[in-house]
Amino acid sequence: MNKIKILISMILFIAIGFKIDILAKENYKLESKNILVINSYDSKNLWELSVLKGIQEELKKNDRYDINLNIEYLDSKKRNDKEYIDKFRDLLKSKYSNINVDLIVSVDDESYDAISPEIFNEYSIFNKKPLVFIGVNQEVYLTEDEKKYITGFIDSKNKLQIIDLITRLQSDIQNINILLDNTFYNEKIKSDIINSSYLLEKYVKINFIQSDYEDEILSKVKELNEKEAIIISGVFKDNENNYIRPKIFVNNLKEVSNVPLYSDRADYAKSGIIGGYMDIGQRNGIASAKMILKILDGEDVKNIPLTNKPGGSYLFDYNEIYNYDIDIKNIPKGSIVLNRKKHELLIPKKDKNAIVIIFSIVGFVFVTTMCIIYLEKKRSSKNKKLYVLAKEREKLKTDFIVNMSHEFRTPLNVIISICKLLEIKLQKDEFNKEYLLEKISKINQNSSRLTRLINNLIYISKLEAGFYECKFKEVNIVYVVEEIVEESIDFANQKEIELIFDTEEEEIITCIDLEKIERAILNLLSNAIKFTNKNGKIEVYMKRNNENVNIAIKDNGIGMEKDKIEQIFHRFYQIDSSLSRSNEGSGIGLCIVDEIIKAHDGHINVYSQEHRGSTFEIVLPIKHCDKEVQDKSIKNMAFKEIVKLEMSDIEK
Repeated sequence: MNKIKILISMILFIAIGFKIDILAKENYKLESKNILVINSYDSKNLWELSVLKGIQEELKKNDRYDINLNIEYLDSKKRNDKEYIDKFRDLLKSKYSNINVDLIVSVDDESYDAISPEIFNEYSIFNKKPLVFIGVNQEVYLTEDEKKYITGFIDSKNKLQIIDLITRLQSDIQNINILLDNTFYNEKIKSDIINSSYLLEKYVKINFIQSDYEDEILSKVKELNEKEAIIISGVFKDNENNYIRPKIFVNNLKEVSNVPLYSDRADYAKSGIIGGYMDIGQRNGIASAKMILKILDGEDVKNIPLTNKPGGSYLFDYNEIYNYDIDIKNIPKGSIVLNRKKHELLIPKKDKNAIVIIFSIVGFVFVTTMCIIYLEKKRSSKNKKLYVLAKEREKLKTDFIVNMSHEFRTPLNVIISICKLLEIKLQKDEFNKEYLLEKISKINQNSSRLTRLINNLIYISKLEAGFYECKFKEVNIVYVVEEIVEESIDFANQKEIELIFDTEEEEIITCIDLEKIERAILNLLSNAIKFTNKNGKIEVYMKRNNENVNIAIKDNGIGMEKDKIEQIFHRFYQIDSSLSRSNEGSGIGLCIVDEIIKAHDGHINVYSQEHRGSTFEIVLPIKHCDKEVQDKSIKNMAFKEIVKLEMSDIEK
């Protein structure tokens, strides 16, 4: 019991403590701070956007202040004279007269020049406000009083670095053209390079192409030759004063000239240039935010000296390196390589080509070896299949001979037996007309079976010998099939099977060998009757399907297994080859049907399910005979006799 009380007390203690902590957090408010960020250009400048992103991300991490960032844009590219700057200052004073600005951040030179005098203007609302500057390229010299309120990051990067980089990477370059806009930043770059060009590792002629507009830049770039290179340092506008995205500008440069392109601006890094030493705006923003928090925490500005701004990075484009055959060995260590896939090697082009050749040879040898092994296995497998097939065919032929012997012997035995019976009856002078007619009918039926067997053997022999002839003529195939069905109804009735004929069209004229098509359909009908049980149903259905005529013979008989369907048209094949099978047949009927249909450029589709029935669908193209061949020979049998012959396997 005491243990339970102790446990309940502990739970209550933890719950109360948790509640107190929540209430304390709810009542605690972060100290509010207002920071004014003044950008030199407009809201679309990629460098300043990147700096601002770094500032915002770093300030969000702090848990001491509720910081409100107020962002302003000087837009100095449009106007930067004294009158405009004075009005801009007055606008800021008016706008923030009722707001206590705790700290000011200036980004790039123009905003620094505009706001720094206000720090020491005793009549200004910004008097003695801390100022942190970033991206200033001019020399900054602060008095002791100025150091109490102004600090920031100075540009320690030597502008000659990228020029020296180009001459190391491409030793054949003779002229380097620097593309500048008319900003203070670019003017300062131009001045620095002119004054310090004597410090270059290797002499190279430097040209300046300066304009705010792309068209003017492109017109001069067109004149450059293959021994020249370009450094992009500015951001340019189209004729409607819209800034052009770096990637589009680079693409336009490539359309007018094939000279190698470099830049010291991070916004051009992924635009298709070779590369360069670039300031990362976001990195500068993060460093600025850390300095801001230090000042907000109470650190005297004078104790935070001017600091070299965060170092840039060497960035290169993997694809452009190889497009311009840059020697990888000369790329500075620690460089960031963009657009390089995981499997791609950063090695000299000649070494890369050698590796590609070696891998190609190895790959070729491997593929060749695998092909040889595959072909050998395939040939071995083929030989095995041929051996198995040969054995199967040999077995089929053996079975066929046995079956044919049985097929011949059965009707012969019947005929012989009937003849002996009749002979005995005659010797006893016993004459019964009905009895005689019945036995003669049996003799005729079995004679027809023998005739059909012999005809099939002759037909197969002709196929084997390649002696095959069709006599085509144009007929109404609907009438032909309907007549076959009508003549077969009596044979279906003998097994009490319902035989139905239906057609969508009454006339479809096409070119066929009439006798052979009759034989094929009769064979399929005979099989349907033979393998359909008593009281079953057989449907013969015809329709025109585009340029074909479809003849479907569907029964609800015994059906067959799916794996048997592909084999039923093989010569000598029988689903049941045993001598005790319930239905007669030689196993060559469907083979003959298939050959007949193929001779008419048609095919047979078979759909079957065991114990559910089968559907044989003949598909014949509808066509006209080029030259009608009339069969002028006199047929030995009437059509009824042909039907009787094909149906001879059906027991009465």
